[in-house]
Amino acid sequence: MDLAGERVLSGVDLSLDPGEVLALVGENGAGKTTLIRCIAGDLEPAAGKVVVAGNAVSGGGSMPEGAAVLWQDGDVCENLDIAQNLALGQERRQMLPSRADLHMRAGTALGEMGLDLGDVSRPARVLSGGQRQLLLIARVLSGSPRLVVLDEPTSSLGIEEARWLERTIGEMSEKGTAFVVASHDLGQVLRMAGRVAVLRRGRLVAQLDAARAHVDDVAALMSGRQPDVSARRQLSRLHGLADRLASAPPSSGISLILAAASAAHSNAAVTTHVVDQGRLFCIASHGVAPDVAQELARFSSPQDAGPIGLAATSSAETRHYPGSSLRGWKPWEALAAAGLSGCVVVPLFVADGVGGVMTLFYRPGRAPEKEQIDLLSLYASQAAAALERDRLLAETTIRNRALETVRDILEVLNRPASAEESVAVALATLVTDIRAEGVGLVLAGDGSDTQVEDYADGLAWKGFVDADGMSCKPPLCLEEAAAERLSYHSVSLEGPGGSSPGRFGCGHQDHLWAGFEMPGRAALVVAVFASIPDRSVRYVLQDAAHSLRLALERERAELARQQAAAILRTQELQQLFLGRLSHELRTPLTAIRGYATSLLQKDVEWDNETKERFLGRIEEESARLGRLVDDLLDFSAIEAGIFRVHPDWCDLRLVIEAAVACLPSQRWAIEVDCDPALPSVWADHDRMEQVLVNLLTNALRHNPPGTRVKVTASTVLSDNALPARVEVSIVDNGGEVCERLGPRAENQGERSASGLGLSISEGIMVAHGGDLDKVSGPSGTSVRVWIPLEPAGGTQP
Repeated sequence: MDLAGERVLSGVDLSLDPGEVLALVGENGAGKTTLIRCIAGDLEPAAGKVVVAGNAVSGGGSMPEGAAVLWQDGDVCENLDIAQNLALGQERRQMLPSRADLHMRAGTALGEMGLDLGDVSRPARVLSGGQRQLLLIARVLSGSPRLVVLDEPTSSLGIEEARWLERTIGEMSEKGTAFVVASHDLGQVLRMAGRVAVLRRGRLVAQLDAARAHVDDVAALMSGRQPDVSARRQLSRLHGLADRLASAPPSSGISLILAAASAAHSNAAVTTHVVDQGRLFCIASHGVAPDVAQELARFSSPQDAGPIGLAATSSAETRHYPGSSLRGWKPWEALAAAGLSGCVVVPLFVADGVGGVMTLFYRPGRAPEKEQIDLLSLYASQAAAALERDRLLAETTIRNRALETVRDILEVLNRPASAEESVAVALATLVTDIRAEGVGLVLAGDGSDTQVEDYADGLAWKGFVDADGMSCKPPLCLEEAAAERLSYHSVSLEGPGGSSPGRFGCGHQDHLWAGFEMPGRAALVVAVFASIPDRSVRYVLQDAAHSLRLALERERAELARQQAAAILRTQELQQLFLGRLSHELRTPLTAIRGYATSLLQKDVEWDNETKERFLGRIEEESARLGRLVDDLLDFSAIEAGIFRVHPDWCDLRLVIEAAVACLPSQRWAIEVDCDPALPSVWADHDRMEQVLVNLLTNALRHNPPGTRVKVTASTVLSDNALPARVEVSIVDNGGEVCERLGPRAENQGERSASGLGLSISEGIMVAHGGDLDKVSGPSGTSVRVWIPLEPAGGTQP
């Protein structure tokens, strides 16, 4: 073929059978468009001829009968509407159809081809570039031509439109229409053509079987290079893949492997599914149409996954499944609609068995041979290695996340706070880190060292926090589920290490729990989720359970240490108390014995005055010894909880006067100030007098000489903490030298008594429903006793 004296085509000899799809490929200027013009009758070759259906094609613009051409630079007529553009070249000479009939026919034709261009009465000028190209393609394909010539048909089309054209060409070729397609998209060419003709500088350099050709081979022939031999080519690809995997982020490894596997198998559709808890998920795909990818995205069980599930469960070797064996599989309709006719599945073996499946889907007439299946297995091994690498990376990430959470929890638990506060803050930290709806800690058992047969007894929640970290009550269904899992026959808690995390449902939520066991106690850490959490949460929950167990054991050890320290302190106080008590007992006994021995001496004659003085001292010391014994009996009764009072209505003013009268020698140092309107109280007169005598004695005995004491009594209204009451205050100005409250009185030298007075006074006031407290300062000591106006229980006896 010569144009302007220059030979454009030479030695091009091609034949095309009905239903065959021939692709013309070549670089710019290779002669593709010129060859198409010769086939369409637009140019007449200088030598040779073009024959269509047995009829020679003459030049001069005469289109062969039964042929249709889509020119690369064609466009729609903007002054016509969509329907009129679709009918161009197909008008009937006898009569023109009505406008309504034309629009109806256009809508029907577009619908049969699966195209939606909207209202066909719209002018063509409003269409986008892609829609204009679709309209031109539809005009060429309408009328059932026997030969269709397409020059760069997808240059203006999107991905979905290009796939529509591929499907349409496949469907029409099956009905006998032959296609000649010129395109620069080599991947698309190999997918939809049966044969590829490579042009270079106007010459036909090769014709390739598209099912066995590779994009790299076609590109090499187009540029004048010889294609590599198969083994060398594949080795080069694998080396290139290894280099890309080494520099790519871990998350993109599977995608790179699938892209390489697809390229090595003539751009076939390839998917990778992973197995997770009996379900299969598609994690990557290449060359798969969106509707097919949706069908293959997830399978709830291996039975639903067809050949993919079979390879995942049976650990079988690579298997080939032709379309005839897949007709009962649910996704097969979408696969067949996408022009796929079978698949090859390869299991991906990882450290713990089959971790996934790689699947290659092929088109009709392109079933892979043994060498290609072996090559797919090689890529599958790369994918398995990538899966194992991703798994190890995920495990490392999970462990790091767990360590960070445990570190946060340990920091909280190591703070100087009570165990309840630490556990609450630790649970709030945990619920934030694992993004749960709530987290709680439940304990069972009495904490004794005895063998526990059923942990469901003595169930107690140590704490529960919601998603905001606020303490709240756990849901009822969660309480019941936790009690069931703490039952001896329902859950096995494996020693101090705890058990592996478990899962159970409750209402519309999902729960994870991790248990552990301590001497005489069992515990569950329970997390509530709105949906099933990922695997990393289980590790975090288990490590958090270990940390909380350590905190509880530390609390137990600290409690034991405090108890031991309290016992030791009690023993020390007992020894101190017994030493002081022996001194208090020995002092009157020594005096009694001394005076009695003196009186019994036979060699001494005592006068009557001395005898009376000795006998008086013996009487005083005997009375002192009797009071000490009474104090011991009262103190023992108070400590044993059997102390009793005998109350009656009494006037506190008279009680105060009687107490002051018991100290006649020190009456001058005591000032009494009572409210004239002081009401009567329900109290034991003698015991209240005993309290006031003890307090006055302490104030005068344990202060320097000359100390003044003031006694006041008044009525106080009720407040938030105490009821309406009568208060009696004893205030001295003798300095900070007053006996301490309670039985833990400390030795203060010669001024101290047995330490029982205030302890007994406090016990007497508590028995009356009141109390006693003391404030000691540099200017003196103030002791306050109060008794409620109403008897205990609020009713008059």
